[in-house]
Amino acid sequence: MKFLIFNPYGQNFYQNVKYCFAGGAELQLYLLARELVKSGSDVEVVVFEVEHATSREDLDEIDRKVIVRAIRRNVFDEKKMGNPLSQLISIIDLWRTMWYSKADFYLTRYYRSFAPLGLFCLVNQKRYILMGAHDEDFDNTSKSNKDVGILIRVVSYFVIRFANYIFIQNSNQQATLHKNYSKNGIIINNFIQGINQNNKINNRIVLWVGRFEKWKHPELLIDIAEKVINAKICIIGHKIECRNSAYSDLLDRLAGMHNVEIIGYVPIEKIQSYYAESTILINTSDAEGFPNTFLQAWANGVPVISLYVNPNNIVTNYEIGIISGNIFQMIDDINRLLDDELSRNKLGKNGIDYLQLHHDNKKIIHQFLKSILD
Repeated sequence: MKFLIFNPYGQNFYQNVKYCFAGGAELQLYLLARELVKSGSDVEVVVFEVEHATSREDLDEIDRKVIVRAIRRNVFDEKKMGNPLSQLISIIDLWRTMWYSKADFYLTRYYRSFAPLGLFCLVNQKRYILMGAHDEDFDNTSKSNKDVGILIRVVSYFVIRFANYIFIQNSNQQATLHKNYSKNGIIINNFIQGINQNNKINNRIVLWVGRFEKWKHPELLIDIAEKVINAKICIIGHKIECRNSAYSDLLDRLAGMHNVEIIGYVPIEKIQSYYAESTILINTSDAEGFPNTFLQAWANGVPVISLYVNPNNIVTNYEIGIISGNIFQMIDDINRLLDDELSRNKLGKNGIDYLQLHHDNKKIIHQFLKSILD
């Protein structure tokens, strides 16, 4: 059985690249590829071509079994989305790669690729798997989806309607998918990289991890740093040259604050140590699918304080964090939890217990394969 996985920004898992755009969605596709290889499947991963990229020499035996192919990016480049010729050239490049792979299943978790991958599968009668990443992926009225252009949106609508399998992360995605496409998705939990149960030391480190995107509201870190004065605010994310200049002033201001440390991008194999040393993980996003940062925090016994994001209400139902609801309450929650060791330890232990119960990689890949083979 063979899978082709389109993971456009997943280059850094297999290649040495100067800049990296990978987030939680890319990490989950990478972990899925690993679990599929372990199950005995053949896996090809398609990424965007990156200048001067070289193969990593430190890949383990599992990653070395994954065939990595690179395609040109311009069909998905926001600056060229309105250029029909540019779109056509890149779609042909992608389709050529898909055709020669001769895979049994074609899979993506990236909204901008729903249309070209799905159209190929419809025309060639191939089995097509969609995986929701963000809550907006199945909301055809969202601004981010409108930005891709009318052609991509129209084709995406039909390929979502006729996809063979749709995997989603939470009940909100399920409701949106059913409302807009009259489809029912399969809720499947995310993979994890392992659990660290070492005793926690209160280093009074408040961790924020993510790309500087509008919907993640990194500007709120200014308010938090000004009001949470007896802790270090550690910011891990892509350096400004990796994205755009929109947040350069914000980064400069944060860098000038005495209790803020801006780490920049951290490779996947090194980021666990930052979670292990942190006291609290904070999330300032409007909405997400199921943040991988939550899983990484709980895997290290670190409680989460989230402004709004609460996938399937698990943060509150399993008592593994706090949902603040507004920035003023969030600041109060951070200060209070920093000083409350008993509550932190309880929330941290609950997080580890939750992962052990619901995020066993072997059980998740079994559910995934059973869903597409039954």
